[in-house]
Amino acid sequence: MIIKNLTRTTKNTTATLIKYLLKYALNKEKQGVLNEAEKPFVLRHNIKNKTISGYVTEFKENESRRVYKRKDQVVAHHTILSWNSLDAPYISHKTLRAVAKEYIKLRGANNLYIFAEHNDREHTHLHCCMSGTRLDGRSSSITKEQFATIKIKMEDFQRTNFPEILHSFPDHGRGKKQAISLGEPSILPKNVRPLQKDILSQALLHAYINSQSLNEFIESLRNQGFEPYYRNENKIMTGVKAGARKFRLRTLGYDTQKLAVLDDREKMQVGLTELQSIRTRNKVQEKNKEIENEYVREITMERENATDGEESASPFYSSFEGFGEFPERDVLQGA
Repeated sequence: MIIKNLTRTTKNTTATLIKYLLKYALNKEKQGVLNEAEKPFVLRHNIKNKTISGYVTEFKENESRRVYKRKDQVVAHHTILSWNSLDAPYISHKTLRAVAKEYIKLRGANNLYIFAEHNDREHTHLHCCMSGTRLDGRSSSITKEQFATIKIKMEDFQRTNFPEILHSFPDHGRGKKQAISLGEPSILPKNVRPLQKDILSQALLHAYINSQSLNEFIESLRNQGFEPYYRNENKIMTGVKAGARKFRLRTLGYDTQKLAVLDDREKMQVGLTELQSIRTRNKVQEKNKEIENEYVREITMERENATDGEESASPFYSSFEGFGEFPERDVLQGA
């Protein structure tokens, strides 16, 4: 995720910021919400009120308890957490809630927070309004180095807990050139290659675990924005393209023997399907045999109970393997 923080130094901007965050988040038309039952994502921390005006009041009251005051003091922090549009299918409200709680833990649990999801652009982003003072009245400001450490820890949290989110990672220390989109061919600095390799390794692991054949493995990689390349002579998959760069599968731990396991999975799946089909067919045959035997028993008993000179109420049917069933009189005539 890309994390950016803006500071607000005038009192009125807090109310403006909160209204912007929530009025947009609560507007289903602007959010593109089709399901009326779906609730917008809003998360509060250290806030009791449940209305926009109530939130503004609590932020102002908390700011009024500031211990050390100065003219250029920060009254609110506007933090934005955003993801690449390719990761949108993997970002749910559950994901946003986990990310917000982790940010609160790292940034400081003694501050006031309001988080709201925005979807006005193609990518999902989370807006946060944080109080400029802690509950004890002291400033909540931190140094640039401390904030950089938080961003790295948030990145590690995302990698560990949401490995399916692959396409946006910060390039720390490069200002506006932070987003790395592996799906776009571009010339990236050499020190970005290890990060590309790490992201690709996660994509390979995700595809390998969830695929039952080599074709599924390749399709999963393509869905994650990576394209395989092959040897010309035998059409053997050699590696994967990540943007303008190529990575050999063997160097990433996926040699021919490991990929052969995917073929074994496919064969096993086919074998299980065939076995299930045989079992089902045998069960049907056994059931048909039981029905046939029961029918023969009933007719036999009916014949035995019939009086001399009387025919059974139902014609007696004999069964011959390979010829089906036909009336006894036909058997006698044939004899």
